[in-house]
Parts: sequence; structure tokens; C-alpha cells
Amino acid sequence: MSSIEQLTVLLNEAAESLPAQGPINDEKRNAFYAAYENVRKAIETPIDAAVRVLFGGYDAVALRVAMDTQIFNQLATAGGQSKSISELAKPSGADPLLLNRFIRILAASGLVKETGEGEYASVPLTGAFSDMSPLSKSAFHISDKAQMRSLSNANSLAKLPQYLQKTNYQNPNDSWDGPFQFGEATNLQYFEWIEQDPKHQEAFNTHMTLQRMERGPNWFDFYPVQERLLDTDKDTSKKFLVDLGGGVGHDLAAFTEKYPDLASRLVLEDLGHVLADVDKQQFKLHPGIERVPTDLFQEQTVKGAKVYYLRTVLHDWPDKQAKQILKKIHEAMTNDSVLILNENALPDEYVGGFQARVDILMMSILSGIDRTCKQFHKLLEESGFEVLGTYRPQTLSPGAGTIFEAVKKH
Repeated sequence: MSSIEQLTVLLNEAAESLPAQGPINDEKRNAFYAAYENVRKAIETPIDAAVRVLFGGYDAVALRVAMDTQIFNQLATAGGQSKSISELAKPSGADPLLLNRFIRILAASGLVKETGEGEYASVPLTGAFSDMSPLSKSAFHISDKAQMRSLSNANSLAKLPQYLQKTNYQNPNDSWDGPFQFGEATNLQYFEWIEQDPKHQEAFNTHMTLQRMERGPNWFDFYPVQERLLDTDKDTSKKFLVDLGGGVGHDLAAFTEKYPDLASRLVLEDLGHVLADVDKQQFKLHPGIERVPTDLFQEQTVKGAKVYYLRTVLHDWPDKQAKQILKKIHEAMTNDSVLILNENALPDEYVGGFQARVDILMMSILSGIDRTCKQFHKLLEESGFEVLGTYRPQTLSPGAGTIFEAVKKH
């Protein structure tokens, strides 16, 4: 066993034994906490540090929403018993789906404990944020000041609690009428809003490129492309793969490195101003790949392709708009076509802190949602698709893609 593995075992053993040892005096606690911080600093990557610092505001919003909907009060008085998300949502009338998205952050932060899928219980810290504790008043005061201005979407995040109060805690379901429009006092959807600022748009395109580079192995390295797609490709006169909302073409650039002979049968689709940035990237997109300016909500230009591919597109949109996008794809597909979704599918329970915070990010700026596998299956089935399979890389790290393979229902 390596030294890091031994240290991991010791830390887990310490975490399990500390409550049994009773209260720890401040001197010992501070020394232990300093040691813990030294370990964190020693292993923390730049990505870890960015998430910790930049995403702190999401924890504050989750805390405030839980206080406003009486979550802490309910769990603190439950005698350690678990409560389902449906039970916890009743006093406020909140949408259980919406509430669960916030409680996952609290569970990852150690303020409540997840005991099963959609079930939570108190921990020693839970009572500190109930009405029985003066700390809850302090937390309310600080969160009401909305001191979260370091975030690019500061207004929509800072005003998210007020927006949810206004909507009686219903899950946002319209990307043109959600937290972002409320916070920024605009009628524009987020992508329309950033399009007005070329520097912001360029920064967003770069961010998306970096995000795709950090999501583990390429989808075609763990999905059986040969068996599931190439061997069943009956009409080579048609396009092989259309990358819808493919940004500046990062995925197709990688795909053509492995399958260069398919370049002339590949299509990159996105909004015109996004495609204009393709040639500004450090990587070079194969010249044989066709570029087609496309609005996902309009009729699909390329019909009858073998594969329609979307990577982290649907999490940008709530069900209302996601179904509209899927409808246009469904209309363009033949019975031989395959829909491939490459998405950051959340586990059905025990969602990690990074994933839970990103989900609230999607809510605050796009009314979007990072769906679980169950939710993706439901969305696809309600949109006229049959899910044939789900594929994941051997090592499933947070943010790694999950592939959903689907065809039109016959």
C-alpha cells in the first residue's frame, strides 16, 4: 500500500473515531484543522482550488434556500430520523425536484446527511442553522446582503432566493423566463445576452473548450463506435455524424484524429457567431468537416444522418426547451439514425459537491438542469425515443461524460 493510500485510511479512521471521543478543546481542534488544511493544500489541483473559491456563493444560496423552506428546522427536530424530499418540501409547497438540487450541496458540505435516494437526516451542524440557533439569524443577515459579487452571474445567483420566493419554489422551466432574467432585469436568454459582448462571447467559447478538455476520455474511446455505428452504417452517401451545438469543434477535431476517413461526412453545427471563432483556436479543424450555422430550435438542416450527437447541450436547457430541441432532431432522423447524448449525468444519490454546485449554476443562468440517469431516460422517452444503452468510461470522475444511445420509437 502506498503512503497516500495509508494516509487515506488513517484519515477515514480518524473521521469515524472523532465523534466517539467526545468534545475536543479548541487548542487541539485548531491544531487538527491546521493539519487538515496542510493536507488539502498539498494535494489540491488548480481546478480544485478554482471550484473551492469561485463556487462558494452556491453554498451560501443553498443555505439560504434551505433556511427559507424550513429544511433545517424539520431535520433538527426529527430526532435523527430520515425524511424524504417529498416530506421536506410540504411545509413550503416547494417543488421536490428543485429542493433536492439545493440539499445535495448541503449534504456535500456536511450540513445535512444523505441517507438514501432523496432522503436526508440531521448531523450535529444541522441544528446550528435552524430557528433554534442564533447562528441562523447571522446567516440570514449575511446572505440577504448577497455579497457574492465575484461571480460572473452575480445578479442571478444573488437574487436566486428572491426569485424562488416569487415563484413559490417551483423548478425553473423556461430559459427565457427564469432566475437570469429576474436577476439581470432582461428579456434576453443568457446566450443572447453574452452575444452582445464579443469579449464575453470569446471568453465563453474558450471556457467551453477548456471544459471539454477536462472531462476525461473521449466518448469514442469507451463507446463501441465500430460495432454500434460503423457496422450498421448502410448509406455512406449521407452524413455520418452531426455535432449539434458543437461549439468551435473540439470534439470533431478529436474524432477525426481517430477516424480521418470520415471527415467529409462530419458536420459541425452551432450559431454563426460561435462558428466564426473556429479558426481562432489552437487546434485545427479538419478542412473536410462541413460547418453549418444552426439554431437548435429550428428545423434541422441535415436530414437522415447516421448519428446526431450532442455534448453537454441539454443540461443548458430545462425540459420545456430540451424537448423542443429533441423534437427537431427526431423529425430529421430516419429509423437507421442514432441519437448520441454525451452528458454529465448525475448519480441518483450521493451527488458530489462539485456536481451539485454546477447544477445550481445551470439553474441560475439558464434555468438548466444537470439531470440524473433516470431523468435523462424519462426526458428521452417522453420525446419519442427509445434508450438502447448507457455507456461510461472505466474511471468515472466528476464531470466525466455518460453516453446515452437512443433511436426513434418504432
